[in-house]
Amino acid sequence: MIGCQIGPWWHGPRARCALLAALMLGLAVMLLLGCSAGVESAPRGQAVHASTPVDFDFTIPAGASKRDNQEPLLPSPLVMRVGQVIRIVNLDDVGYDLGTFYVGPRETMTQRAATTGTYTSACSLHPSGTITLTIVK
Repeated sequence: MIGCQIGPWWHGPRARCALLAALMLGLAVMLLLGCSAGVESAPRGQAVHASTPVDFDFTIPAGASKRDNQEPLLPSPLVMRVGQVIRIVNLDDVGYDLGTFYVGPRETMTQRAATTGTYTSACSLHPSGTITLTIVK
């Protein structure tokens, strides 16, 4: 029989060709996702030890989630430089997303600004309802 393949389909030249095509497609997708020139990503922080000296120190009081949002507990925009350290002590029983930082209920978050960028997110601790975090060089 001409053109007849003996054995399972994954042993033949078609299988090798399909595998090579899938690998090339995966590589192309990874390159496209990794090389998005001109698109600035959200700034990132790195966790540091709680005893690290801080440049920004904020406390969220107990009951903050139930208070009247007249006075902001955090500035917006909050501008930091790469390498500066922020500490946020949350005494409330509710966790908060603050820009790219998250502070759980009754937790303390201490992070060093690691990458540049600007990020705006919802924030119930600010009268505007949003907070903007910008990290510069």
